[in-house]
Amino acid sequence: MKKINQQVSEDVLFSLENKPLFRYYGDQNQSPSRVLEKAFCDYYNVKHALVLNSCSSAIFLSLVASGVKPNDQVLMPAFTFVAVPSAIVNAGAIPVLVEVTDDYVIDPHDFVKKLDESNAKFLLLSHMRGRVADLDAILAICLDRKVKLIEDCAHGMGVFWDGFPLGSFGVASSFSTQSHKILDSGEGGVLITNDDRIAWEATVRSGAYEQHWKKHFSDDRLTEKLSERVQSLPINNFRMSNIVAATLLAQMNMVEIERRVQRFNQNYAVLENILSQSPYISLPKHHPKVRPNQDSIQFAIDGLSPIQQNGFLHHMKNQGYNLSILGLSSFNARCFWSWKFIGNVDKASICPHTRQLVQRTVDYRLHLHLEAEEIKRLGVSIVKTLDSAAKS
Repeated sequence: MKKINQQVSEDVLFSLENKPLFRYYGDQNQSPSRVLEKAFCDYYNVKHALVLNSCSSAIFLSLVASGVKPNDQVLMPAFTFVAVPSAIVNAGAIPVLVEVTDDYVIDPHDFVKKLDESNAKFLLLSHMRGRVADLDAILAICLDRKVKLIEDCAHGMGVFWDGFPLGSFGVASSFSTQSHKILDSGEGGVLITNDDRIAWEATVRSGAYEQHWKKHFSDDRLTEKLSERVQSLPINNFRMSNIVAATLLAQMNMVEIERRVQRFNQNYAVLENILSQSPYISLPKHHPKVRPNQDSIQFAIDGLSPIQQNGFLHHMKNQGYNLSILGLSSFNARCFWSWKFIGNVDKASICPHTRQLVQRTVDYRLHLHLEAEEIKRLGVSIVKTLDSAAKS
């Protein structure tokens, strides 16, 4: 970890001293933004990668470049972060919420039901907290119903489905490099795709004005074919700066990423084993085809009233653990009933299972620095404090 941090410092300092900070100035082969894009292409084995100022921007561009038009309906899991429905609304489209299962992933049965009830032809599949639905089932439904799959992999780097990294299954996929992610630049995002047209439109819309978009593509036939449309597209300032890209280059280290994933998963296994002993905790499961990156934990509390839940959180905080129960605050950005901008989501009939689950869900980040003994103390503390709260 110390080596990585040292290299990040050296890359940033070198960029400050020697390279233009605007990604389109200077030698593109030396541009940290361009080098980072090539690294993502190599890691995900895709044709195109576009580094951006946020994952929210990447999701928005994935939607509009994939063909989402104003008033289109876009299906999405009801358990995710507010940025996901916001991107849909910012594209002029209409979010349609789909129930999640007790494992915090999209419910295939409700997915089909919502397809029957709507005219949606897009699924924005958010792999919230790196949890993955049965992708074989979801992909089969999308194929059968001619639905375009767009992946939100904000929490998905380091996660694999059946040997393939998340982001390999949609027509376009988005990643986050915001703080707490396995790659951390404070703010940032990446869009990947194998579709030339999606890549081109996303690049132009991201802020590659005038002729800058040509610096992304080596195929003259493609650029000639699409160049006539350049001035018909609105331009957004979604570009990543070279200084941000420089902070990520050293972190984009496959050995280091894998080391971090293994550390997260080892810690999670220790904590999961302890928490499974509590009668008040329901732990989600991963599909057998998933190789997770468990940098956070979610579990549902059973049998406690809101007053008892608050008591549990209070006593945990006094022990130095700032846990949260997602549904206790109406301001939590992961509670879909707080997203008033998407319409009347307060009705009890809107995804009732997801609402009941989220209202009793504990969410906690398992930071990389945590040692096994600290994880054990956390687990024992949760079990004992829950038991005490339930009897109060």
